[in-house]
Amino acid sequence: MVEVSQVFDKEDVLRLTTEIDIFKLFFDDIQLDKHRLYIAPYREDSIPKCYFEYGYTGVLHFVDFASSVVRKDCFGLVMAVYKVSFQEALFIIDKLLSLGLSNADTIIPPVPAKSIAKTPEEIRKQTELQVRYREFNLRDRDFWYSYGITRSQLISDKVYPVSSYTLYTKDGKVINSSPYQVTYVFEDFPNNRKKIYSPKSNTFKWVTNCTGNDIGGVGNLDYTKDYVIISKSYKDYRVLKNEGLNTVWFQNEGMLPSKEVIEKYLKGFKKIIIFFDNDKAGLEACIKVKEYLTKILGSEILSFIVPIPYLKDNVKDPSDLRKFNNLQFNTIINKLKLKL
Repeated sequence: MVEVSQVFDKEDVLRLTTEIDIFKLFFDDIQLDKHRLYIAPYREDSIPKCYFEYGYTGVLHFVDFASSVVRKDCFGLVMAVYKVSFQEALFIIDKLLSLGLSNADTIIPPVPAKSIAKTPEEIRKQTELQVRYREFNLRDRDFWYSYGITRSQLISDKVYPVSSYTLYTKDGKVINSSPYQVTYVFEDFPNNRKKIYSPKSNTFKWVTNCTGNDIGGVGNLDYTKDYVIISKSYKDYRVLKNEGLNTVWFQNEGMLPSKEVIEKYLKGFKKIIIFFDNDKAGLEACIKVKEYLTKILGSEILSFIVPIPYLKDNVKDPSDLRKFNNLQFNTIINKLKLKL
């Protein structure tokens, strides 16, 4: 808590300094380029996920996409760094920049080490897959809400919209997204691994540096239940989760987690239900995964698919059924619950 003995406002502060000078308390340079990313000074982080841009009112903002879209002006940033009120933040700025607005003799905690803007080339040394975040818009809302998935659920699941991405492969190839694509990143994985989803792309619909060991949704597993449902995508996972079902998702139908990972997360469930697509690849994967899990766990392993009478217009998984025929989806969910 900072002791504030004299009251003044932000206009008083900005008459004696600039918002850029205040931001420079925490950053070596201020570059207005979304390609130049910074680490947030108010949390422990190793991957830059923030940039600077001017808002519609002409105010310079620090934009943070780590967990949700957060914009902070220079005063909001000081409040976040020092965890103080607005008036206390003004007092701290006055003291750090020697503006002379207050004559109180109070010791201000030291400023954190300054963050330096990093280029994609520099960030590449930390991660193979680099994304540029953007804010949620109406197009995102319409896409996800057609599956019954809300913005708050996406943020909770660490799913964010991105304007572009770059994948640096181990053999030196570079894959870039097209700027006009609707693209999302799934980040609910360890060691900064990510999965890119471009639903409208005809070339790279999925791009990832994840492995089969990166099971989605394990952090939300309910171990008080005696069953778990394994799906093959985030969309399927979330629509099942929205029905109150205990579920996780594999990277795809062909990528299997190791024996150690399976035992770590799935051991103890008496019943495991595999809910993959009702197509050739999905049916073959069901058999493969069922055999694999039976050897490891010895649990009751069942499979469940969208029944043939419901298959039309290329609807073959629970999320698409939820989108195109909610009544039939509810019927399928009720049948699934009878197996639990």
